[in-house]
Amino acid sequence: MKLILAKKESGFLYPINDFIQNQNKENFYYSSMILNCLYDCEYCLLQGMHQSAYMLIFVNTDDFFQAISTKLLNLKSMFLSISYESDLLGIEHVTSLVSSWIEFANKEPKLCLELRSKSANFKKISHLYNPNMILSWSLSPQIIIDNFEHKTANLSQRIKSINDAIALKWKVSIVIDPILDVPNAKSIYTDFINFLNENIDFSKIESVILGTFRMNSDYLKNIQKTKLKSSLLYYPYEVQSKKVSYSDEIKSNLINLCRDNLSKNVQQIYIAI
Repeated sequence: MKLILAKKESGFLYPINDFIQNQNKENFYYSSMILNCLYDCEYCLLQGMHQSAYMLIFVNTDDFFQAISTKLLNLKSMFLSISYESDLLGIEHVTSLVSSWIEFANKEPKLCLELRSKSANFKKISHLYNPNMILSWSLSPQIIIDNFEHKTANLSQRIKSINDAIALKWKVSIVIDPILDVPNAKSIYTDFINFLNENIDFSKIESVILGTFRMNSDYLKNIQKTKLKSSLLYYPYEVQSKKVSYSDEIKSNLINLCRDNLSKNVQQIYIAI
């Protein structure tokens, strides 16, 4: 893996697309200071999105922040996901970009940041509490992590970070996405949700986001051309409007399986299928 440093000339801010859960948020955007990821999840769309697998970091952070400040002048608020095309927290010890984002958000009260992660790196930012930041941890059953989410933190490590963040009054969301149609999915995800119920106080969780596997069909074709042998790449998916996913019946079954077993203390559930 090589690291590329670059200056971004334009495109500092993007409106969300159909593949991201909008969570009923107004003015929902995402911004990407890093392209590609430290981790190697077999279901990840990044494998087919970019021409290079090398990680690229844009170093002109002030240009990103200026573009967002300018956009905020005409908005009452903005919900901004900053780790859609990489795991910023996972590489925080190298870049300190999350710290920079929090420092910027401290000056922009109309801005709410969402940081998604599969890392256990919360300690790197634990002292930088911001009430307008949501830490969204992506969680999967440990067997899914072992088989498909290579190099990521294990489930117990992620849960420890969640509980540490909750103890320090951070806003935390849980993302269970993608839910995968794997052999024994019913027992795997039932046991997984029960484990979460036992180890997380859901009354202190902002929301839970549920989603099933989905990907742009062109991205999937690009990944298949690389001859990766993941079983996830050759499932008999359905294609609708260039979106690859499961059948409606399978999607509903997977979502309901997780939703019906979640703690009754969950405040808000968002669905993306």
